[in-house]
Amino acid sequence: MAVLISMQEREDDFTWAFEQFMIAFKVAPRVIVTDGDPAMAAAVRNVFATATKHHLCVYHISLNFTEHIKKCFSDVGDWKVVLDAFWRVAKETDQRKANDAAFNQEFDAIVAYVENAECTDKTKQGALKWLESLRERKEKWESRATRGQSSPLVFTPPRFGAAHASSALRIHAATSRQLHPRISLLVYGSTRG
Repeated sequence: MAVLISMQEREDDFTWAFEQFMIAFKVAPRVIVTDGDPAMAAAVRNVFATATKHHLCVYHISLNFTEHIKKCFSDVGDWKVVLDAFWRVAKETDQRKANDAAFNQEFDAIVAYVENAECTDKTKQGALKWLESLRERKEKWESRATRGQSSPLVFTPPRFGAAHASSALRIHAATSRQLHPRISLLVYGSTRG
């Protein structure tokens, strides 16, 4: 396992970190799962090019979902319905069901909940805009995109419940609490036992 602690989240910082990763490991990861940071995404493209599939961590998607959508729902019961609908969509990994029609139907239900929410127009429009940007990136959602893929090197967390992901998340959580809020932490994990 390798860890990077960085004071900034700039493309050149991530590029340097990924170049160091390549020097140390001599092989690009087949899959990288990130929180969707644009600077990190650019560095992934620059260093790993097409050798690595870039996916979005469903845990971080859920944090962003909560940040952008929860403010539309003052009623806890309504919020729970929407959040449960999100998790049904996010966890769907059965390739027979993870097709565009099924995804769009489930996702449209979430959009409808937000459209019918009682919140300000500005809040609602921001939430709907964010939801559409999330829909556009559906192929990158790690739980939908990584089923059946194996990789000698995977940025954590590749799948919730996996022992190595759990360990890396614990390290990330424990270390992040001790860091200044402007310091970034990347945890790299190997899928090898």
